[in-house]
Amino acid sequence: VHGEMVTIPKWVRNSEYAELTFPRTKPLAMLGLGRSIGTGPDGIEGPVIVVETFEELEERAARNETQNKIIVFNQQCDWQAQPIGCYRATNKFRTGGASAAAKAGGVAALIRSLASFSIDSPHTGTMVYE
Repeated sequence: VHGEMVTIPKWVRNSEYAELTFPRTKPLAMLGLGRSIGTGPDGIEGPVIVVETFEELEERAARNETQNKIIVFNQQCDWQAQPIGCYRATNKFRTGGASAAAKAGGVAALIRSLASFSIDSPHTGTMVYE
């Protein structure tokens, strides 16, 4: 039996914040998702478009409404009716939202919390880039 040296990449959480800048300034409760790419020292600022589904994102992209926008996924689910099913149904936005936003021409993606009752309760996890 012997040991071998291996390199294991890891994602490190650094300083992070999001802020509404118009029509008023307001800090937003947020957590970066695991494996997310940083924005650099200047961050990202731009107009926002809100969608509830990937299908809506694709439709709006076809109408050139998503180019150079920050895409906010405001996915909806009835947590009282299906508490476990909602997590499964909304998790796809966390794992695939950034790639879908990029394909639609977006510059960033924000995902509504997967917590059951509040968009002001950050809920982290991991994401996947295609």
